[in-house]
Amino acid sequence: MLIPPAPGPNLVGVAGAQVGAGVNSRLEKGPSPVNLKALERLLPYYPKRSDALFLLNGFKYGFRIPFQGPRVPFMSKNLRSVSGMEAVVREKISKECAEGRVLGPFSMPPVPCLRVSPLGVVPKKAPGEFRLIHHLSFPKGASVNDAIPEELCSVRYTSFDQAVKVVRRCGVGALMAKCDIKSAFRLLPVHPDDVDLLGFSFEGQYYVDRALPMGCSISYAAFERFSSFLEWELQRRFKCRDTCHYLDDFMFIGPAGTAQCASLLAGFVSLAGELGVPLAQEKTEGPSQVMTFLGIELDTVHQSLRLPTDKVRKLREILSAFKGKRKASLLDLQQLVGSLNFACKAVAPGRPFLRRLCDAMAALRAPHHKVRIDVGMRADIEVWEEFLSSFNGIIFWREELLVGAQLQVASDASGSTGFGVFFRGHWCAEQWPREWDESEVVRDLTFLEFFPILVAVFLWGHELANHVVHFWCDNMAVVQVVNSLTSKSVRVMSLVRAFTLKCLQLNILFRARHMPGVDNGVADTLSRQQMDRFRHLAPGADSFPSRMPMGLWRLGKWK
Repeated sequence: MLIPPAPGPNLVGVAGAQVGAGVNSRLEKGPSPVNLKALERLLPYYPKRSDALFLLNGFKYGFRIPFQGPRVPFMSKNLRSVSGMEAVVREKISKECAEGRVLGPFSMPPVPCLRVSPLGVVPKKAPGEFRLIHHLSFPKGASVNDAIPEELCSVRYTSFDQAVKVVRRCGVGALMAKCDIKSAFRLLPVHPDDVDLLGFSFEGQYYVDRALPMGCSISYAAFERFSSFLEWELQRRFKCRDTCHYLDDFMFIGPAGTAQCASLLAGFVSLAGELGVPLAQEKTEGPSQVMTFLGIELDTVHQSLRLPTDKVRKLREILSAFKGKRKASLLDLQQLVGSLNFACKAVAPGRPFLRRLCDAMAALRAPHHKVRIDVGMRADIEVWEEFLSSFNGIIFWREELLVGAQLQVASDASGSTGFGVFFRGHWCAEQWPREWDESEVVRDLTFLEFFPILVAVFLWGHELANHVVHFWCDNMAVVQVVNSLTSKSVRVMSLVRAFTLKCLQLNILFRARHMPGVDNGVADTLSRQQMDRFRHLAPGADSFPSRMPMGLWRLGKWK
């Protein structure tokens, strides 16, 4: 809800001032370098009218924190990470006070019902650098963030896949550049009526924050609306859509041999200057044909992605540490899933093998709580471990490949004969093993239908490598398994893991489409061992079959 400040006099907090708790006082909206007059000239053109009004009111009156809990005084101690880091905390608070974004110190709470949430210190990636955090998720269940509706905080960021799509659109050798907005969330001033939610204390003194902190759950959604507007305005000026952004990171792309990339970069720098948006000059790069975006290197000449070597090595170490574990803590799982999530930006087929780990995390409450590593979780971890054992960090961009009905798979549903698979003249047909015939395997129709797809990847994967493979299938259950790479059946999951590992190694992404009545006659004759009819339907097929790896039969042992 957009609420302008209530009428009445404002009280400007001054460092060292003493304002008694319970006094009906108001503090002015915090400062922001954003040029309100320039913003007012541009926002009328923005087609997202609700966002335009949100931004205008926010920068004019202060951004509201949609807190729905009781406005009562609350005090908490700082986190243990502050101990021994007092000099760091003191320096950062002093800097924020000098910028006017934090008011204090006060010997008493400067506003009624001040909520004092804990401070903490965490190390940054760069050695010797630290980040001061305002822990607005404490205490669990009764924090500031707990009283902010989750639906208001949800954000749809640009995915890394979308960024790659924009880059590829500009062709081989495309030029890339990037910019980073400085102190992103801190550009958004807080509405005076909500500063009581952002109190903290240090060395016996009180402070209030007047800019949205990173620790507030609404900050990401609020800033994303601002950064989306900035990208739209740049695209409007240049009549060009070869840009993308992820929160405060902006990327600009242009075809090789053109000035488009450099022009977009210069245009964004100019737009930022016009609006008073500060940029991190040390993070501005390009134009270049090799650039790191969101932690992953893009190479437009070789049409590839590269995961940082240190990230791959660290992930191998984390996975190796899970080998001997029977149980894993929430902290362990968070570290593993975080690293795998990063890898999945480039290694898309691996995403389904995070689900069981994420489900296990959801059942845990505290960082030290543990969960048993079950058979399914361990099998998923082993898929990742085997893939990474030979992974060099490089992923080539996949081309779209519509094989349609060129790839045909069929299984004899009665379980009395076997399967057949046909691809561009190559073929394979085998009878089901006797032990399958004597067990319940032949009654698992989804397993039988998926098996020949696995065989096809092992036999002809080299022809499908570095492609997104689109094919048709008349079995809806198989389509769902191929597209989701998951199944409730333990036996089917044994196939899915082998299939996914091979796809990871060959950089293949399968997409199945349900096509009732698709012409599957060639593979069907193979599954029924009707060789004369097969030769009639496919006269140009290879004279001899491709031989499947016999080791695949062992996958039928899972129950």
